[in-house]
Amino acid sequence: MRLNKSFLSIIFLAVCGMAVPAFADVIYGVTVDTSSLSGNAGYIDLQFNPSSFTTQSANAAVTTFSTDGTLDAFGDDPFDGLIGDVTGTLPGTVSFDNGTATNEYTQGMTFGNTISFHVDLSGPAVDLGNGDGGGSFFLTFYDPSGDTLLTNSSNGAAFEADINPDGSTTATAYANADGGPSVGTFVGPTEVSAIPEPSMVLLLAGGLAAMAAFRRRT
Repeated sequence: MRLNKSFLSIIFLAVCGMAVPAFADVIYGVTVDTSSLSGNAGYIDLQFNPSSFTTQSANAAVTTFSTDGTLDAFGDDPFDGLIGDVTGTLPGTVSFDNGTATNEYTQGMTFGNTISFHVDLSGPAVDLGNGDGGGSFFLTFYDPSGDTLLTNSSNGAAFEADINPDGSTTATAYANADGGPSVGTFVGPTEVSAIPEPSMVLLLAGGLAAMAAFRRRT
């Protein structure tokens, strides 16, 4: 009987361990050469929007933002602000989800020579892609008149990161305004350490408690 109980407890723990999925965020490091705009005023625009078709839940976060330019170039600018499911303010973390059609962050700035940040993509569309995809992150720059800067891409973006239907990601740095090499560069994707969901942690803890109980009873 002692052997049977110990064996059952080991099997239960094994099942619990197998049930903990390897969730991981995908991160791109982005750098943009803005030296051609140095000293000029404009806008940085960040968006994370779902696809036009059915989209699986996902999140994006802009972190470690740095620039030698100056943010809030126009002070209390009416074009600055958030649209949709967005929280935070640069140079701090700006977080998005794809729960609404447009999720956008816009901020005026005086450009310096460079801008850099990380884009962290996460959520079910990344961890367990079901074929729907999770949408796209866009980085765009505008002049005070609302015309795009630094690129000639059809969508106006200097950088784009897409969450594909299978959970993989694809990044694109678009050609510059003259059709030459992009002013944006990126590294990645890089997967960060996985953190199990709380429910899975509780399940595993329950298995450990059951094993301890079996030991006490035998």
